Amino acid sequence: MLHVFGVHALDQNVSGDSRPEKRIQAQMLAEMMAIDPDRAITAMKAWARFVQLASRTRATPFETLAEYIPSRTIDAGEL
Repeated sequence: MLHVFGVHALDQNVSGDSRPEKRIQAQMLAEMMAIDPDRAITAMKAWARFVQLASRTRATPFETLAEYIPSRTIDAGEL
């Protein structure tokens, strides 16, 4: 699923073979672009960056509070 939020986060092209996550993302982007293209691109880039960062913090279980705090910082929106 994470590949949907990679370099193709702003790609609205979908087909019948596209994953459901990609179809939803493309629909959201299309609707956002219809309202405000500049902010839509900014929002999708930020969302893709957040998903990528959040996924990396959960690659392994937390053993200590020091390991846990960075993931909570990302979850709270500190990019």
